[in-house]
Amino acid sequence: MLSTPYIQDKCLRGHTDTINCLAFSPHIDYLASGSDDCLLIIWHVTSGEVVCIICTPAPTLSILWDPHQHLTIIFGCNNGVAAVLSDFQDPNSTQTILLGVNAPVYCLDLDTLSGKLTMGVGPEIHIAKPIAHGQYASFDILTMPPKLQSTLASDGVDNEYLVQAHLLHFLRGGNKLIASYLNHGIM
Repeated sequence: MLSTPYIQDKCLRGHTDTINCLAFSPHIDYLASGSDDCLLIIWHVTSGEVVCIICTPAPTLSILWDPHQHLTIIFGCNNGVAAVLSDFQDPNSTQTILLGVNAPVYCLDLDTLSGKLTMGVGPEIHIAKPIAHGQYASFDILTMPPKLQSTLASDGVDNEYLVQAHLLHFLRGGNKLIASYLNHGIM
């Protein structure tokens, strides 16, 4: 089987702890990286220079660029905060998405046709829709499938985050959603 060889082009230095997520902007001119050091760093892809450093309220676990809103990033943190940064050059343009729970935001997806945003929050999947520029409101919460619920041990230990949504993807204009789960680290 043939494989494409990859050669390191740049080594970007700026984080001081584990990098949890990376995402290229829609036109591949920027790269966003989120880390356990509570920093979201925006890099210029061609030059490798830091464009912006944003302090997040907790370690960043997920990043998504909005394909319709230039310079807009949606991110999720370990403490249950999900937010929309409407212009990364203005850190004051951040709008928090109210989730109603305090659980890690593991993954994100945005349907480009409907504008719906889905978030893997702990063992649940939250679906939100835009209500204003850069603002979302949750309108549906999907709990983990019953087959996965039955795999959790009943030993009295709070282990609900051992099952977590790991990857989300909308289909058909936001009418269908594919979710992959990690169960005790097994997909």
